[in-house]
Amino acid sequence: MKHFLILFILSSSLIGYSQNNKSTQQWEVFETSFTSAKLYNNPFMDVQVDVLFSKDDKEWKIPAFWDGENVWKVRFAAPEIGT
Repeated sequence: MKHFLILFILSSSLIGYSQNNKSTQQWEVFETSFTSAKLYNNPFMDVQVDVLFSKDDKEWKIPAFWDGENVWKVRFAAPEIGT
């Protein structure tokens, strides 16, 4: 089984990621969310969250999006099978 390593590149401290390893099929959308311990006056402009998915020597940097209040989400459709 091939595995994806997920690294989080954050411009501020986010907490609340509690995702176990999840298998995904090729091109199947994977979604996860992050909850910030801090509330922002303008989270759309004040916070940037990028998630780095990697497998072997390949990397995909995907921007997360603000989903209201103190929640950010990221969606990724893996070009290869992985975890």
